[in-house]
Amino acid sequence: MIYRIIRLAGLSLLAMLGATTTHAQEDPVLNEETGHYYQVFDTGPITWDAAQSAVDVLPCLFPDGSEGEGELCEDPDAIFPHLATITSSREEVFVDTLRDDVLEAGGGEGQTWIGGVQDDPEGDWNWVNDEGTFPDTNGGTVYTNWAAGEPNQSGNEDHLTLGRYSLGGGWNDEQQTRGTIRGYIAEWDVPLDAEDCTGAGCETVMGQTITIPAASVPAGATISFNSFEFLDPRVDNNPGSSTYGQCVTRQPLRIFGNTGIGSAPGVRPEMFIPAYLCGSPEFVIVALDSGELVIETGTVGVENETVEVLPNNFYPGFLGPITGSVCEDPITQDFPNFGDPQYQDVSLWQDTESPTKMLEVDPGVGGTGDFEGATGEFTDECGSSRMRVRGGSYFGIGFRIDFGPLNTWAGNSAGNFDRFVELTRYKLVLLEQSVKDARNAGAISGFANGLLRFNVGRAIRRLDQGRYQSARFYTGTFLWLAENLVNYNVADRNYNGEHVMRSSNAHFMLRVKIIPYAP
Repeated sequence: MIYRIIRLAGLSLLAMLGATTTHAQEDPVLNEETGHYYQVFDTGPITWDAAQSAVDVLPCLFPDGSEGEGELCEDPDAIFPHLATITSSREEVFVDTLRDDVLEAGGGEGQTWIGGVQDDPEGDWNWVNDEGTFPDTNGGTVYTNWAAGEPNQSGNEDHLTLGRYSLGGGWNDEQQTRGTIRGYIAEWDVPLDAEDCTGAGCETVMGQTITIPAASVPAGATISFNSFEFLDPRVDNNPGSSTYGQCVTRQPLRIFGNTGIGSAPGVRPEMFIPAYLCGSPEFVIVALDSGELVIETGTVGVENETVEVLPNNFYPGFLGPITGSVCEDPITQDFPNFGDPQYQDVSLWQDTESPTKMLEVDPGVGGTGDFEGATGEFTDECGSSRMRVRGGSYFGIGFRIDFGPLNTWAGNSAGNFDRFVELTRYKLVLLEQSVKDARNAGAISGFANGLLRFNVGRAIRRLDQGRYQSARFYTGTFLWLAENLVNYNVADRNYNGEHVMRSSNAHFMLRVKIIPYAP
């Protein structure tokens, strides 16, 4: 009944603004791939401003999908709608299919307003809910789907529509006062109940499952997320090139922040990805807000089924492009085409609070050259990673390690192997620094500090000596100690989770990417 009252109030407002609802979905529809709810409204002729006003009086939603209004919507878990925003191809298919179903039932042209605005005719477009900027062309780094010949800026067209060119036809720019637009699409970025992500875990986007330690979830805690699809601009995308599919531009990639691709100034902190981590060539960033969680120990499990998230990605194999993700442990049985240890999916993580929260930018041990950046690669088995959360996370899907055209296994196996040894050593040095930081912060005792530093120090020395099996032994011992023996006192950060995360990743690197390839 509450929902119907709010709907009638919204219809009255629409009538005052010159629009009349003729057909709509009865209730918001959940997109299981994004976790968000969407609702299409066929209003008859409506301006963008009127559509925005109509969205403002729609009901709020809660994590279980229930609706509310009035005092109920003062609850901090209440989510208010916005005009739909589209940041990936999978989301677009879902939203456009909903639009086509409703508008075809209503009859006539199927063009609807969505939440894209261009403030400057010469500048980028922006999503209304601070999901960042996007360009006025296709084929760039940030996901777009402009129809052929669009946007054409025919008479100050600075607002975005979907459906002018029928199902799958792409985006169109229109004047916000254009009265021939048939309706609008609303979206609710509804969070997940964090308790549902314990035990067997829960899906964020389709193809990614996260598992949160049960002890870290206060009563009523939620997590929210958004996913963003990008094309890595550092990759050679010319099929006729000898370096097709490789990261030929050896520089870090900056996303979000004030100036990065898909920037959202003052809203979403920068993600600073090192040069050695490369998209294949598309990748997805899941930006997860988990500020209500209190993770003092343990790790957040992340399982990525990359082929589900990005089914058309490829690797620049020796015999030609390899379509789909490579997930074998190890992959030496597939020489020469699959055999390069670079051609395997890896999982990325960065704290979303600030790049400076990452040990990777510590001036004493932070990376330089190919390793310069804040984002870390923390794969600990094929297709998954263990990660920690300190209030938010950027998870990267669809990446691989790439040392450039001069260090492929087929062209320079010795150089390829040396770079993996160098990378693993860098990871172990960061782990060693984390142990020192934990001791200085009072998170571990002097005895525990000695045990952990002994094992990571031995692992580094054995790696330097070329004794890779021994280095793996000491890294494995460190991991066992961090998981089973060392007592971590509660401190301002989860050193237990960090030690498990970093040591399990280094152990994986030795086992899968170094030992099978050692000369």
